[in-house]
Amino acid sequence: MRFAVLGPIEVGLAAPPVRAAAEPVAAPAVDPPHARGLPLRAPILHQLLGTLLSRTNEVVPVDTLIDALWSGHAVRSPRQKLQVHVHRLRQLLDGPERIVHRNGGYLLRTRPGEVDAERFDTLLDQAHQVAEGNDWDQCVGLIRQAPDLWRGEPYGELAGNPVIRPEAERLAERRLSGLEQLYVAELARGRHSALIADLCRTADHHPLRERLQELRILALYRAGRQAEALAALRRTREQLVEELGVEPGPALIALQSSILAADPSLEPESHSETPSQLPPAVPDFTGRDEQVGRLLELLSSRGPRSAPAVAAIAGPAGVGKTTLAVATAHRLIDQYPDGQLYVDLRGADAGPLDPTEALGRLLRSLGVAGAAIPESRGERSALFRSRLAGTRTLILLDNAAGEQQVRPLLPGRPGCGVLVTSRAPLAGLEGASLVNLDLFTPAQALDLLRKVIGADRVATAAEAAAEIVRLCDQLPLAVRIAAARLARRPDWELSRLAERLADQRHRLDELRSGDLAVRASLELSYQGLGPAAQTTFRRLGLLDVPHFAPWVAATLLDTEADRAATAFDEESDRAAAVSAVAADRLVDELVEARLVEPFGSPGEDRYRFHDLVRLYAREVAERTESEDTRRASVGRALGEWAARAVRASRAIDPAAFRLADPGPQVLAGPADPLGWFDTEHPCLVAAVDQAAETAHLAIACELADALTVYVDIRTYFGDWRHTHDTALEAAHRLGCHRSQGVLLSKLASLEQILDHYDTAADLLVRADRAFAAAADERGRAHVRYMEGASYRSLGEPLAARGVLADAVSRFRRLGDPGGEARALQELGATYLDPYDGAAARRPLVIALAAFRQVGDRRNEALTLRWLGTAEHCEHSLDSALALHQEAGEIFDELGDVHNQAYVDGNLGRIRLDQGRPAEADTLVARSLAAFRTHGDRHGQARALHDLGRVHLARENLPKAAACLRGAVEIWSSLGAQLWQVRSLECLEGTYLAAGDRRAAQAVAARLAECGRSRTA
Repeated sequence: MRFAVLGPIEVGLAAPPVRAAAEPVAAPAVDPPHARGLPLRAPILHQLLGTLLSRTNEVVPVDTLIDALWSGHAVRSPRQKLQVHVHRLRQLLDGPERIVHRNGGYLLRTRPGEVDAERFDTLLDQAHQVAEGNDWDQCVGLIRQAPDLWRGEPYGELAGNPVIRPEAERLAERRLSGLEQLYVAELARGRHSALIADLCRTADHHPLRERLQELRILALYRAGRQAEALAALRRTREQLVEELGVEPGPALIALQSSILAADPSLEPESHSETPSQLPPAVPDFTGRDEQVGRLLELLSSRGPRSAPAVAAIAGPAGVGKTTLAVATAHRLIDQYPDGQLYVDLRGADAGPLDPTEALGRLLRSLGVAGAAIPESRGERSALFRSRLAGTRTLILLDNAAGEQQVRPLLPGRPGCGVLVTSRAPLAGLEGASLVNLDLFTPAQALDLLRKVIGADRVATAAEAAAEIVRLCDQLPLAVRIAAARLARRPDWELSRLAERLADQRHRLDELRSGDLAVRASLELSYQGLGPAAQTTFRRLGLLDVPHFAPWVAATLLDTEADRAATAFDEESDRAAAVSAVAADRLVDELVEARLVEPFGSPGEDRYRFHDLVRLYAREVAERTESEDTRRASVGRALGEWAARAVRASRAIDPAAFRLADPGPQVLAGPADPLGWFDTEHPCLVAAVDQAAETAHLAIACELADALTVYVDIRTYFGDWRHTHDTALEAAHRLGCHRSQGVLLSKLASLEQILDHYDTAADLLVRADRAFAAAADERGRAHVRYMEGASYRSLGEPLAARGVLADAVSRFRRLGDPGGEARALQELGATYLDPYDGAAARRPLVIALAAFRQVGDRRNEALTLRWLGTAEHCEHSLDSALALHQEAGEIFDELGDVHNQAYVDGNLGRIRLDQGRPAEADTLVARSLAAFRTHGDRHGQARALHDLGRVHLARENLPKAAACLRGAVEIWSSLGAQLWQVRSLECLEGTYLAAGDRRAAQAVAARLAECGRSRTA
């Protein structure tokens, strides 16, 4: 069996064999908690087993066991109860002979190697033996296996039991002694530089342990960090005096004297061993095959070269740069037989490693004694190049701050290879080949999860596994942390971790395991920013938009204090807002720190956050800035989006009825307003939601309204409904009747497009009430105009004319030429249903002139389309064709595919009347496909009616009948009786042409039921 006490008590079914000291020892396999373990769920069985394990193969008296189980509390019949618990424990183990009763107590029999504490003691004893013979390599090899046995504090929660405590304390002390032995051996091997980080971390946890402090100080001194060594010595003395009231012992006092005297005896013994400083490779490294292949090609030492091979890996925090570099370096060891050097340049820290100090460490690693190392950076760099000349040595420079830090550390002649990692690309590093590292793909992230927790576990919860890697943003560090947590908790369902990660407020808390933490990794990048960039970063994180332009940063910093912080010269300091140049520079600083990344096509000047970085930025903002400051910053950004959207919508449709009209004196809209909307559209939709959620209610209404013209042109009807529903709720909370009226009328327009005329009518009634409450006569005129449009679409031209004439009068009285032109346009269209082209032309010509005067291209095209229909009614086919083609060119220019579909249908009718049915077939079929894509049932019915006429002209009577039946069905469902009659008449003629008198009679009966006169 396997008994584990170096952490919480665990019992497994097998133990690895013990090997002799001379035999290579693989790291012992340690099962995760409870994996293949026995179900020791009863706390008292834990206590009993722990007590017996603390004295394995020894008799533990019954009284001692009773004290351990019940801690001196009086219980009835304790001996009998002890017998029961021993019996239960025997049943759980692999045989009753495991626990025997002997000499008034109980004994737990274990075989050699079954208890991890015994294996730990064996390793340290062997290490001590080989250290006596100065075999430091084997000593290190043995001791470095020991940590794999440890999973926490010995005996876990049982360590406080008085009976177990002595053994737990012995193991903890032995662990520290083993670490000290390891550090002694590593120092003897001359690995002081590589040892410092780990040694300092351990010494910090045990500040009163003089031996550890002595080793730390010696390592710092040997690494050329004399000032830090003396500072550590000074801190140690202060802590000993303050906490224990004693002075340092003789060893520390002697070490201080030797350091001050630069005693040569402090230098490590000269050794000629090949430096092999690479950190261990990660065993479950995955997902970077392409990058590894490229790096191996770049750094291959084979073939002629004129300079050292240098490859620089760049990528954001947590993306796995060091892991990739180390994995690649291990594969190159055979090509660099003269050694592998490693130094952490601490580029992401507040204080990056000085190149002079880094050179000192590298020279010591190459066997240069401390006294022989020059003082100046230039001399050290020259000596370093000399030492490497003619060798094939691989140098891994991890976590570089920039090119200036790296250049002095490069070899001078070919033969050597250099692998550099950094967050920002080292584009200015001469001769370096750049490798950019990004997030994992979902498949790569899942592969890492499989390697850590097992393929079967991922396969049985595939959906939850995919959600975990998505919530980890496919960031390798985050995925590794999540996998490590799952590996430690095999009892967890994957869905449990997915649910915990889904809570954005605590996601970064969940992404922490041991010394790995996404938050800590991002903190280093954040602390490296300047004050203004820090402010920009955290405030950008407050926005819920998917991406942004630099002008957004300018709005977030639009305060007096912020302007002073971002003043790059006197002019910008006096500016009324943070300058565009300042905002660009701040965003560039965030890009250099890999906290934001460019987004979209090159030259678009757009940027985005990864999800975890955004969460961190928001967390810092909430920690460092007041709620009022945060709300004001978000409000400025959302307000600027709204202002720009209003200007862009006005540039597309100047005559449109809108909530906020910027007026003629404000800044002009963008040169390409539709292109601007194409870029900003997802941000604007998100901004509506955030404005409503953060109580910027008026901004939510303005944003939704400004989006209307764009979502109409692009037929983004889902976004139209979502944004307007959200904004309408905000308008109700705001208590603004005018905003409610505008948004209700725009929702009614959407329902009209979707042929939901009853719903549209209800919305218009509500809109009229809201406008009346706001005393907004322009809004009420707009409602009348929309009511007239509904009547026209339903085939009731007489009712439509009366309502639209009223709308024209209202707009005229209000001095609203744009509204008047729109109403006249719709009024002209009402004359086209009875094919009165001459009557239609008069109001349409007036409307066209008005739209052209204000540069309203979209309404100009709509009016041209209606005028073309009027010409068609008057049988002026060439004129009708030209007008429709002109309208189509404008719609094509605007990208208005929906109205282009109506133009195609009209062109098809013209071609049919010109005797060109094949061309008509193509045009009408194209319009039908577009209407089906957009969900426009009115358009579908009209296209089916026209296709029926086309097939009738081409004498394909079955197809003609099928199309016309489809048109009749849609007209009937829409309640469009006039158009239903027209399609029925055409269908009747088709059946008569086919000789199907019975079907024709059935259609005639339906026509009679419609109660309308037949049209000419």
